[in-house]
Amino acid sequence: MPNTPQLTPDSQFPDLALKESVQKHPPSDMLGGGGLVFTWNIASAADSILPWGRNVGARDRQLRDFWPTETYLAGGVASVSFRNATLDWEIRGGSDRVVQAVTEMLQSAIAGDTFGWVPFMEKFSQDLYTTDN
Repeated sequence: MPNTPQLTPDSQFPDLALKESVQKHPPSDMLGGGGLVFTWNIASAADSILPWGRNVGARDRQLRDFWPTETYLAGGVASVSFRNATLDWEIRGGSDRVVQAVTEMLQSAIAGDTFGWVPFMEKFSQDLYTTDN
């Protein structure tokens, strides 16, 4: 075995293990699907989306259609949206009747064709992070 590490009496670690402990990261052009490729896809898609401030409704539709098509972007938006939907919350202040009414209102929020706080917060987060209006 040519690369078999040898322990010496005065050494605690083999020389080969020390040499292999240094991490070498591959250059960005060697990364499959990440780094520059992601940036390039986002940059090229930006050319086809209306500029900010012009026809806000159409731009929001374009942005809403675009973000799920980019894997990394969709993963990030979904992760943050799920996290936001699972955060604990509590209404405080006012009378107990007001607190109870507001809590029930938020727990029964409507998000498109779904009902409840979690789907409402997921849809709200996705709209907040992926559109302008």
